[in-house]
Amino acid sequence: MFRVRDACAIFVRAGRPAGVRAADGVGYSRSMHVNLAALCDAANVSREGKLNILGEFDSIHASSFPLTYPTMVLVVRLEAHMTEVGEHQLKLQLLDADGQDVVPPLLGEFTTGEPPFPGVPVRTAPIILQMHGVRFQRPGHCSFELLVDGHHLRSLPLHIVAGLDEDDDPAPFDGV
Repeated sequence: MFRVRDACAIFVRAGRPAGVRAADGVGYSRSMHVNLAALCDAANVSREGKLNILGEFDSIHASSFPLTYPTMVLVVRLEAHMTEVGEHQLKLQLLDADGQDVVPPLLGEFTTGEPPFPGVPVRTAPIILQMHGVRFQRPGHCSFELLVDGHHLRSLPLHIVAGLDEDDDPAPFDGV
């Protein structure tokens, strides 16, 4: 399992998570939710604490399959109530249209801290997951599934599309 600290990057190469270790169980409250989830080319957190996301996307176009996608980054930020301060378990799956794992599930833990000011919801630091060498066998619809403490919080779609042949002329962009 990975352990999420303030702002972090977890590296996954060819579907195998780095830094896996055991975690203990924790209770769950339905008020925890995802306030940001994006798939992108790159992400980081600046010295000032600002989250930078570059090249957000929800589809990948390829002319041939199987496709090994070089790098994609999933950014997730959770928001929790002050009663949810403590350790939590996270499970992230990338599933194909048949519900099969595209890569092995990523399991980890993270901590929510005390609110910075009274009345302010607790936020975790952004979780930045870099994935390298993810292999897609065929075109289709996939989804990232995010579970916290065993409860599903969010699905994020990813469409794998067979690209245009060189002879095909794409529809013109009308600027709308």
